[in-house]
Amino acid sequence: MAESIRVLSTLALKGAVQALAGQYHVASCMRIDADFAPTLALLTRLRAGEAADVVILTREGLDEIAREGRVDAGSCVDLARSWVGIAVKAGAPHPVIETEAALRTALLRADRATRHCRRHQCKGGDHPAGFYRGETRDRRG
Repeated sequence: MAESIRVLSTLALKGAVQALAGQYHVASCMRIDADFAPTLALLTRLRAGEAADVVILTREGLDEIAREGRVDAGSCVDLARSWVGIAVKAGAPHPVIETEAALRTALLRADRATRHCRRHQCKGGDHPAGFYRGETRDRRG
């Protein structure tokens, strides 16, 4: 029997996995060996052959590696919802964002965009929310 379960998880669930790991160890005598990184970094590691017993990724990431045959598609389940907000500077005009196309246009036309995350202390493209932003930029043609 293995002494630990190897988990690769997106940063969004780091707190939950860490909080439950101790309880799981007490109940099962098995340790959770978890590593946390942005989804895109985890996808790169999995595609390079890194092994894990459990992967926790965005739905888009899971769908990709399931299509590639790296995980059993039948084992993929949704665990949580992640809410992302958007705001504009006080006094600035509000962009039209009612559709995906309008949001994409507003983001691409923006003079600057700032992501603020005290929890993960991320820099640049390392934030979990960077997955969607990068996907949007890649699709602009």
